[in-house]
Amino acid sequence: MVVHKLRRRLLVSVAVAVIASPVAACSPGSSQGPASTNPSVVSTDISGQGNVKLKMLDFWPSGAENDWMNKVVKEFQTAHPNVTITRTSQNWGEVNSTLNLRLADSGGPDIATANQGWQALGTYAKGHLVLNLDAYASAYKWADKVPRSLLKQQQFSADGKQMGTGSLYATPVASSSIVGVNFNKKILGDLGIAVPTTLAEFEAACTKIKAAGQVPINFGSLEPGSATAMLFAVQAMYGAKDKISGFVYGDTGIQASDTGLVEAAQKVKQWADAGWLTPNYAGIAYQDTVDSFKKGKGAFQFNYSGTLSPTGDEQQNFGFALLKQVSGGAPVGVGASRAAIVISAKSAHPDVAAAFLDFLVSQQTAQAAVDNNLTPAFYPQLTMPAGQPEFTEESKAVQTLDGSDGYVPYFDWSTPTLLDTIGRQLQTMLAGKTTPQDMVAAAQADRVKFATGQK
Repeated sequence: MVVHKLRRRLLVSVAVAVIASPVAACSPGSSQGPASTNPSVVSTDISGQGNVKLKMLDFWPSGAENDWMNKVVKEFQTAHPNVTITRTSQNWGEVNSTLNLRLADSGGPDIATANQGWQALGTYAKGHLVLNLDAYASAYKWADKVPRSLLKQQQFSADGKQMGTGSLYATPVASSSIVGVNFNKKILGDLGIAVPTTLAEFEAACTKIKAAGQVPINFGSLEPGSATAMLFAVQAMYGAKDKISGFVYGDTGIQASDTGLVEAAQKVKQWADAGWLTPNYAGIAYQDTVDSFKKGKGAFQFNYSGTLSPTGDEQQNFGFALLKQVSGGAPVGVGASRAAIVISAKSAHPDVAAAFLDFLVSQQTAQAAVDNNLTPAFYPQLTMPAGQPEFTEESKAVQTLDGSDGYVPYFDWSTPTLLDTIGRQLQTMLAGKTTPQDMVAAAQADRVKFATGQK
């Protein structure tokens, strides 16, 4: 679903790395009326809560994600017959433009999918609209189930001014999206090229593909935001995980130039100058690049897992891979959970809502994702579909990052405006009007301006 792949740039996920108030589960019946925004006494005994009705608001109104969540809700209700969950599903824009008002309404949703950024989840935390989930994180041991680097994406300080630290205000779900490189198996096979695993191998392949008269990298930059997938994927090969994450989460001691951004911009410009990108890429829209790649135009394409979604025989034609960091070591990749899930501070049944959040990070939910052709997360022991190698390769790439705790957040999460800043810098750099150093300077200035406003 393309909307998800583009909206993620404004997102920021969760971290349970620091659990402020470790608590044990207590006796049932602790949820009488609206909850405190920072509950310290919680219960995991759902059967003792009586008949409970929960309202859920999400941005999955159609397609595979809708089918997945319908199945998850049904399976949770089967396991807890005293609980009924009523879903309201609208498009992403409708949900996020009104969620603050809905959370403030006592008749609003108990559970909601939320945008994970400074001006969404951070604002909800600062305004005491959503629950601090530290106590539930301890009770359900979410830090043992979810990679720390993903949990960290959902963490905010109580004043909403620091991200990636403080308390947990949302949970991820057992399905993730990551940036990697899709490849055309036929083009590589016809030219005798093995699937690259390193940047050096990738560039050697592109050299051979170009010499054969074909397009090495399918790319379009008409839409500045969506054009950044390649840039951020290459940045993750050059930048250290702690530097990229630290910049995104507001560590002012880390400069944009410390994150691998200049090296990534230089590399992308080098590829463009070598003629490795789709001809006339400046006028090509994002969806057109996806469609043309599926039709065999180009050997490689940097994109988000799940975007290509090949069907039928197409599954045999394409693959998905992560390229290793230039410096070696454990794999690092740009990615996040499919959604951040919050509990309204006004929910009369926070214990039951938290049990559903725990179900959303379970192996059962991960398997339900697989069953609906969505890349799962957190669990390697899943039954994968036969005859779908591209989907299986995407899932294995996610499992690689799960196993190495190798996620870095999307770089443009650093500020609400950085996606536009870097996207437009990318356009002008590729047009020869600015330099990679100009891009890095613009990113640094954008972050400084935002950080100043946060004080």
